[in-house]
Parts: sequence; C-alpha cells; structure tokens
Amino acid sequence: MMDAVKTYEDAARKLDRSEITLGEFEQMIAPLRNVVQPKRGQWMIEPTEEPEYCKCSECGYTNLIVEVFSLDGYHYCPNCGAKMER
Repeated sequence: MMDAVKTYEDAARKLDRSEITLGEFEQMIAPLRNVVQPKRGQWMIEPTEEPEYCKCSECGYTNLIVEVFSLDGYHYCPNCGAKMER
C-alpha cells in the first residue's frame, strides 16, 4: 500500500513540475487502479444472553467474545478479513 502512495506522489510531483505529460502520468498510475484499501473494523459487543457474543462492524460476522479477546484472539475478521482496531 505504501508503494502505491509513493508511486502516486512521485508521479504527481513530476506532473506538477512539468517533467511529464498528462498521458505519461496516467501511464505511471495505471497499475494503481487495482489497489484496494484494506478493510478496518471493530469487534462490537452484543449484549445478549450468556455466553456473550461480539460482531464485526464490517460484515456482521458473530463470534464468542472469549475466542475474540483471548491472547491469540482474532486480529482480523475470519469472515471478511477486516483488520480489527483495538
């Protein structure tokens, strides 16, 4: 992801300085069209009956709180792949 940002910034800087044409700029950034922003989410605690569950804020995947918040718990949603913010 950082390489994509650097590539775009370099191309924009060259275009701004008139070192390249608009067509050359478009060619430089063409591969960036396939770059996807990573998903980010949070485990939302669902106040329900015992045992308690939590839900992914991105896709709604539900899991036991014990599994999610254990020492080796999910730092990513196993359903959609969203990185979970703490």
